[in-house]
Amino acid sequence: MTDSASNQVYRFDGGAHTFRPLMVHRSLSAPNGIALADDDRQLFVADDFGVVRVDLDSGASVDVIPGPRNTLAGIDGLLLAQGEPDCSSKWHWFAAYCRLPPSRDGSRVTQTTVLENRTAFTTTPTTGALHGNDFYFIANSQVDNLNGDKILDVTKLAPVRIAVVRLP
Repeated sequence: MTDSASNQVYRFDGGAHTFRPLMVHRSLSAPNGIALADDDRQLFVADDFGVVRVDLDSGASVDVIPGPRNTLAGIDGLLLAQGEPDCSSKWHWFAAYCRLPPSRDGSRVTQTTVLENRTAFTTTPTTGALHGNDFYFIANSQVDNLNGDKILDVTKLAPVRIAVVRLP
């Protein structure tokens, strides 16, 4: 579980029935996106500066290498999904409007595919979900109209828009 306000990630301790902080190699800044690999051994946490990969068996953590001319900074939501059988890696990350296949060990991004970028329909996009070959995400989170938990200008509130992009 991530807590963006306290810059912390927590792990549930089933024996004690409590959450305990999960330590990583660097300070986190507004961690939000979080995803567990299908092997249940690797956890990925996105924050303002990138994506951290945590080995849940050893507790070791490292920053995921974004690849040439890419960044993983500022990812709001993070989703791991099974890849197609002919893909070089078995899962993909989705972050609002990018598809980011990682290397087999999850240490680096091998390719970036932008699914949607800066159309008039999307402003401050955020977390999404997969359904079949479609990726649904909130297209106008309106987070830019917040100060903490207070709405700055209620007259600027708009109905939430959901964007759908077909996966290549």
